[in-house]
Amino acid sequence: REFLAGQRRDVSEDTYRAIVRGKTGALFGFCLAAPAVLAGEPTGRVQRLHEVGERLGELFQIQDDLLDLVGDKGRDRRGSDLAEGKPSYPVVDAMRRCAPDQARRLAEIVFAERDQTTDDNIAEGLQILESSGAIDATCAALRELRQSISVLAGSLQSPALGHVVEGLSELFLAPVADRVG
Repeated sequence: REFLAGQRRDVSEDTYRAIVRGKTGALFGFCLAAPAVLAGEPTGRVQRLHEVGERLGELFQIQDDLLDLVGDKGRDRRGSDLAEGKPSYPVVDAMRRCAPDQARRLAEIVFAERDQTTDDNIAEGLQILESSGAIDATCAALRELRQSISVLAGSLQSPALGHVVEGLSELFLAPVADRVG
């Protein structure tokens, strides 16, 4: 699904989040819910665990999108997702925030052939993302997700499990903690 979305220039935030929930969120949700099913936990608890996993997956993926732009992801350069044409959270957010000419230019950069995307193009794309407020909005989205995960962790009625979930949130955010707070 992510590959198909990468070919579209009009990915909405709802579409982005659906892709993430169907990819990383589904994986994390399964990892949390499957042991509960095997342990014979009630359906409601299994569903809450799956939902926690979906939110953790969203948190992880949006953090990964942000890290590509502001940190060291261990790739050949910052902004590799821009060069690869990935519809990351900051790009999706910027497309809705930018003036039409900036949105058009960002789309040109993101959807250009990878071998035609220069370091100057990436720098320009990063500048558009920063000036549009998309980087700050991504940080805010991560803070909101962390809070919703905390609330869900509390609803699990297991302090040990809640502690694990909170720890995972913090671990996932560690690479961008200086930006997210």
